[in-house]
Amino acid sequence: MMIRLFSLVALAGLLVVPKSFAQDTKAGAKLVEHNQKFIMNVAYPTNKRLDSIRQVDSKVGAGGFSLDYEFKYTDSDGDPAKVTFRFQFQRNGTLDAIQTVYTSSFWPPFSTVKLLAEVLREACKNDDKYRTDKAYKAIVDSADAGALIILTINANRP
Repeated sequence: MMIRLFSLVALAGLLVVPKSFAQDTKAGAKLVEHNQKFIMNVAYPTNKRLDSIRQVDSKVGAGGFSLDYEFKYTDSDGDPAKVTFRFQFQRNGTLDAIQTVYTSSFWPPFSTVKLLAEVLREACKNDDKYRTDKAYKAIVDSADAGALIILTINANRP
């Protein structure tokens, strides 16, 4: 019985989130909320209006945390629509990834930006500099629309 009680106490200690970690989750929430229009416009550039956002879930792990936000918007046809994103953060509050949890749209979010990035990448590959300049080639080959979106959001802290 003593071992079980000790195990439960130890487990409970592991589940307590340090105050600084709680502050980091708040900073993550502020980052998402501060960039909500940018996120919506990049996810669905043809949306007419962002109507609301709300946090619908959060999870804390040893290496970081995630925040799920539902974005309600009016689509290009004037119909109500929604998408839920999971924003994954490092423990220090730096955004690492964005995943789509749910979308009411036929089109996946961020598809326009990804398509544009691919068109630009192919255009750059036709440039003589792509064949002669190793640094230029490395930049073109590694260009990732998702990484650029995350970089922009992290740089635009409230």
